[in-house]
Amino acid sequence: MRMESVTLIKESSIANSKYEITSGATDYTALNIYGNYTKTVGKHDFSAMAGFNQESYTYHEVKSARWDMINDNLPSLSQGTGAYENKKLFLNIEYVDCFIV
Repeated sequence: MRMESVTLIKESSIANSKYEITSGATDYTALNIYGNYTKTVGKHDFSAMAGFNQESYTYHEVKSARWDMINDNLPSLSQGTGAYENKKLFLNIEYVDCFIV
């Protein structure tokens, strides 16, 4: 199973102050494999089950902001005269599990 690139883009502007844009994406992958084995020898039954599970989750986000817009009706990162801010967030989680029953 793979769920890929749930993307978020958010823009906001506060009059006479700040323009901000945020972009984020999520990538989730899961792999599950398992099998059963049954064997009968005479009056005896034998069975086994084995499996493998692997999951990966990645999220990244970029956030940029600029203060003091030249024109509050047309806000953009290039229209600001004030301070500039750029932040990045990255998260990666991997999980692997094997089992025998």
